[in-house]
Amino acid sequence: MVSSDELFLKYAFPCAHVLLESGVITKERYSSLEDCAKGGEVLSRDVIESSFPSAFRRIKVLAEEMGVGDYWDMKVMEEYWYRNHNEVIDAREGNYAKFPESFRDFCKVHVAEVVKLLPEGFLSIEYDEKRRAVCGDYVLGVKVGDKVRVHHAYAVEIC
Repeated sequence: MVSSDELFLKYAFPCAHVLLESGVITKERYSSLEDCAKGGEVLSRDVIESSFPSAFRRIKVLAEEMGVGDYWDMKVMEEYWYRNHNEVIDAREGNYAKFPESFRDFCKVHVAEVVKLLPEGFLSIEYDEKRRAVCGDYVLGVKVGDKVRVHHAYAVEIC
């Protein structure tokens, strides 16, 4: 079973390239986040929080609304990634207001079906009559027909 730290970072890391390009994080921090997301180096919660300040601002509010004292609680993290994150995007909060619809859709978490296993660990997935390729690094053992949660260009977990 994954910890709330691991769950957060698996979903958040695909966004890290946007933070790198906008100067919020350095290349070194990006590499550390990538290593941690793939199960390597363990980063402190302080480092993770400082890397994704907008997400944690929202997560803290969500935890308060849920009446949960610890915003790192797994229930809070699941609620954020499985529902709240998409609501923030649909509301065009913050930078999401600037993004075109196609990029906002790419930023959302989708439940998709694996329709084909592709070379080099990639998957062809389908959701909402859309088909695209995503990285399957986090969902080892996935099979055609499995449902996965997808964020940006990654299949993050098997449903």
